[in-house]
Amino acid sequence: MLDSFLYVEFIRDLVEGEISGEAHADKNDQEIFVDPGEPSRFLDSVNHGHEMVRLWGELPQVTIAAIEGAVVGGGLTLAMACDMRVMAETSFVYVPELELKVAYGWRSVPKLVRLIGPSRTKRPILMAERVPAEKAVMWGLGDELVPHRKAVETALAWAGRVADKPAEAVGFINKGVNAIANVFDEIGGYADSEQMLAAYVIARAD
Repeated sequence: MLDSFLYVEFIRDLVEGEISGEAHADKNDQEIFVDPGEPSRFLDSVNHGHEMVRLWGELPQVTIAAIEGAVVGGGLTLAMACDMRVMAETSFVYVPELELKVAYGWRSVPKLVRLIGPSRTKRPILMAERVPAEKAVMWGLGDELVPHRKAVETALAWAGRVADKPAEAVGFINKGVNAIANVFDEIGGYADSEQMLAAYVIARAD
């Protein structure tokens, strides 16, 4: 049984869709971009996202993201919360939050800095640079570059190799590695909900 891993498939329809599709965030959606006059609802929404990412990252199983197409904003954050990421050569990373007049929250910045370093972290966030899969893997954001439509197959193969190992030992090692890797997430992401709110309110007031 594959009880020592959780296979997670991120395809374009599940991770906010292709940029031209219907699943990406609409800047006029008041369920996402709450009116500045309702700061408590805005903070509640952002904090729910924080909690989702935290719980995702604390799953006892090994998690593998198979990325096909665009991985955008919060979808990238969820992919970074996984233990491993397989990227198809046609996929790319895009962080549009600043273009939508909000900061990049959900403790995303510490995760990006840990994976790719401070200078490279600033490029997709501050410049909204779309990072193609080949470059993302070279930077360390992805673990493996595979042909188009092969991300799922590769992720399943990796999962099978993990599942062959003793589940208890896998769990201990995975938890230990994550504890070391994520030690600065809470510090680095401190008050990012409030920063998102402040950036949002100031931008909308201009």
